[in-house]
Amino acid sequence: MPGSSKRWGALTVSCCSAVSLPAVLPVPVERLPIADGVADVVISNCVINLSPNKPQVFRDAFRVLKPGGWLAISDVVATIELPEEMGTLGLISGCMGNASLIVDLEEMMHAAGFEQICIQPKDESREFIKDWAPGKNVTDFVVSATIEAVKPDASSGWLRLLDHS
Repeated sequence: MPGSSKRWGALTVSCCSAVSLPAVLPVPVERLPIADGVADVVISNCVINLSPNKPQVFRDAFRVLKPGGWLAISDVVATIELPEEMGTLGLISGCMGNASLIVDLEEMMHAAGFEQICIQPKDESREFIKDWAPGKNVTDFVVSATIEAVKPDASSGWLRLLDHS
C-alpha cells in the first residue's frame, strides 16, 4: 500500500468449493484478515521471505487454515548462514538478504503446529538467481525452494497415539 510502512504481500487463500475461484488478497502477511479455520489452502510466492517475523506468519497461516488445510509456498531459502553483507536493503527487497535457513523454517513451521513439512531446495534456481544481484555471489548462500505443510486434522493426534501403543 502506498505510504504505508507495513509489509504487504499477495497471498492466495482458498476457502471455497472446488469450483469457486480462490481469493488473492493483498494483506499484511503477519495478520491475515481472515477468520480462524476457514481456508483450505494458503499459497505464497516469495512473500514470507520479506517478513522479519516469519514465526508469526506461520502461526497466522496455521490459524486461518481448516484442519487438514495445506500451506504451499515458493520462496528463497538460505543454504548456509548468510553473511552480514547480505543484509542490505537491496538484497532484502530482492528476496535474498532475509532468507532463513531451511532448518530454521522447519522449526518455525513445527512450532506453529504444522505437520508433514517438506522443504525442497531447487538447485537449478541458482541459474536465474545469479542474475538478481550480479557480482554478489548470492548463489553461494540462497536457492529457491518449494515449502509445503499440512495443518493436522482433529483425528491425526488420536491416530498418532494409536500408532505408538
